[in-house]
Amino acid sequence: MDAGGRRLSANGSYVNDQRVHGRRRLRDGDVLRFGRTTVVFRRPRDTDTPTTVHSDLGAVPLRITDTQHRILVAPCRPFKERAEFATPATNDEIAREVYLSVDAVKKHLRVLSARFGVGQLRPQEKRLRLAERALEAGVVARSEL
Repeated sequence: MDAGGRRLSANGSYVNDQRVHGRRRLRDGDVLRFGRTTVVFRRPRDTDTPTTVHSDLGAVPLRITDTQHRILVAPCRPFKERAEFATPATNDEIAREVYLSVDAVKKHLRVLSARFGVGQLRPQEKRLRLAERALEAGVVARSEL
C-alpha cells in the first residue's frame, strides 16, 4: 500500500521470478513480470552513437500492407545482430521468402522505396537504406528478424 492506504499492485512485480519490494537496480537481461506481462530489460550498449537519432522519416506512413511488411522484414533480417557490414537480401531471396514473383517484389519495393525516400538510389543501396530506415522508424522490429 502507498502512503494514502491504496493498494499499488494486485499481482505484484517480479524481477527474475523474485517479488520486488522497494527499489532494485536492473541488469541487462533481467526478466520483469507485471501480472501476465513479461518484459526483458536491455541496457543500451556503450557506443559513439547518440541514443536519440534525428530522422527525416516523419513523412513515412506507419501503415503498410501485410505483404509490404513481409517484404520489408526480408532485407532487414541480416541486421538481426546489428551487423555493421550486413548485406540485405536480394530481390530473388526476398521473393523466395515471401512466396511472390521477383516482379511483384520489385513493384512493392519501388512503392516502399518512394515512401521511405530512397527511390533514387541504385537497387542494392536502395535495399540497404530501406532496411535501415524501416528499422529506425520501428516499422520492422528487431524481434521480427
